[in-house]
Order: sequence, then C-alpha cells, then structure tokens
Amino acid sequence: MAHIIPEGWQALQATGAEQREIETLAQLAAGLPDAYTVYHGVHWTRVHQGHALVGEIDFAIVNPAGNLLLIEQKSGYLSETPEGLTKHYEKKEKRVPAQMARSVEALRARLNAYCHADKPLLESLLYCPDYTVRQPGTAGIDPARIIAYLQRLVGSAQTIEAGSPLDGSDVEILTYASHADLMDKTKTAITRGLGAGFKKDMISVVTYRGREHSCFTPLDKLGPHALKAFTGQYDLLGSLIYSEGELFIDSVHRFKGQSAPCIVFTEIDFEELDEAALRKLFVGMTRATMKLVMVVSERAAEILLVCFEARLKTTSADRQQGQ
Repeated sequence: MAHIIPEGWQALQATGAEQREIETLAQLAAGLPDAYTVYHGVHWTRVHQGHALVGEIDFAIVNPAGNLLLIEQKSGYLSETPEGLTKHYEKKEKRVPAQMARSVEALRARLNAYCHADKPLLESLLYCPDYTVRQPGTAGIDPARIIAYLQRLVGSAQTIEAGSPLDGSDVEILTYASHADLMDKTKTAITRGLGAGFKKDMISVVTYRGREHSCFTPLDKLGPHALKAFTGQYDLLGSLIYSEGELFIDSVHRFKGQSAPCIVFTEIDFEELDEAALRKLFVGMTRATMKLVMVVSERAAEILLVCFEARLKTTSADRQQGQ
C-alpha cells in the first residue's frame, strides 16, 4: 500500500468533488506498491513576472527513483471549447490545460532550484472520472501517449499516427524585412499565441538582441498590449524593477533559466550562424514549454535554410554509406 500524505484521509467527511478525490486516493493507496508516496492537495505559490501565482496539485505521486507524476482530477461535466477544455465553477470557467501547465511549471521551477545535478522526471496526467474527452487536443493531452497505448493493442499490422496536442503547436517562423515589418510580425506572433488559447500571463516575448540594442526597449506598448519590461533600475534589495504591463518582454540573456508556456522569440538577426548565434538560438528556443513562434529576419532565415539543407544532405549521405 502506498504511503499517503497527509495522513488521516480515511476519516475525512467530504461530498461532491472532494469525495471523488478521496475515492481516487483510496484507489492509488491500494493499487501502488509500498515504496510509492502520494501527496494529496499540494498547494503551491510562485512569483512569476512580478505577480504571485497560486494553485493546487490534486495528486503528486513519487516513485522510489524520485520521479513524479502529477494528476489533475476534474469531476463532473466538462466543456470542450475552441479555447480548450474548460471546467465551470461558481463565478467563471477555467481552462484545464492552463491550470495543468501552471502547476507543472511551478513544481518544475521549485525542483530546478534545489536539484542541480540529476533532475527528477516530471510528468502530468488528467483524470476525468465522470467525463470522456472526445478531442484530446482541447485538454492539452499529447495524442502520442494515447496512440502508443493503442498501437500496443492493435499490433504492428495497423499503423496509427499521432497529431499535435494543440492545433498549430508546431514551431512557427515568421520573417521580416524592415523595422516596421518586425513590429507587425511580432504582433502577429503574439496573436498566434493568444489564438492558441494562451493568456497574456502565459506568453513571454524574448528578444534576440540585448536591451541596449533592441528596437523594443523604448516601447511601453506593442499594438494593444502594454509591455512589462525591465526599466534598467533596481530596488533597495537589488531586485529588477519592471514597468507596469500585462505582456512580459525581456532579452534572451536575461530570460536564461526561465520559461513560459508560449514564447515569442523575436528580433532574430545575424550575418553568420557562428557559435554565439547558435547559443542564443538554443537558449531562446528552449524557453518555450508548449508553443514557440520565431520572428526571424529574411537574411537569417536564408542562412538557417542553407544550414538545414546541408544537414539533410549530410544525413542522407551517411545513411547511404551505412547501407
């Protein structure tokens, strides 16, 4: 039987959704080995872009290796909308994928702060005891996980392919030819993120250029979006002071070590794809946990295309030699 934290859960008097969680907890306790630990009702708080985010993880399962599985349980009826899977509460509807993403990011940030060597694996799972999700993409569920299970059931005679967990969640690349075009394409990239269901507090604009040379530094708004940007000043404790705004923006140098569900990586421009350019590209592109939109100059896009084609030729030649 798994170890349940906190103890005394069998004696709790609960109704409705809380009772359904107790039932799930009983299943986990009975079904998992003794070496597993299940944390129930884990509350978290995280400061992100100057704002305090709070949430709760329904179940956090830790195996003997220290790896974690987070389970988000949604009891009752759910709605599959163009904006994603939603759950209606007393005052408003909340998007399930956004809730799950915030919980995962909050715990991952906490783990990264303490686990400097081997970091534990962190996975998440959505459990709907009363509802069958018909469109996995609305829940942010990776169809590849579902397909892998189905493939084992049907065998290799029938090939099943998975799609993306979000419509249009592949990396998008927009090119610009001028300063005005850069601004327009960046606004388009932000709109793409909003259209994919991400709220503004889940989107971060990351500039390839540093603050001293970025075209975005003088701006306090980008289209209708008020920017939350570093002012160049620090408070008495040495913390960065940011402007009032709803859309976070910072340079790739300062954003290193951070992440966001949706990243708009903009102002990408270079004459040569050298080691420094590769490092900046790698850092900026890996900041996104769910969606990435890149805004690249036409000359940089051409360089990337040439490098990509050269890599394809090399790979093809290596395969032919291997045959």
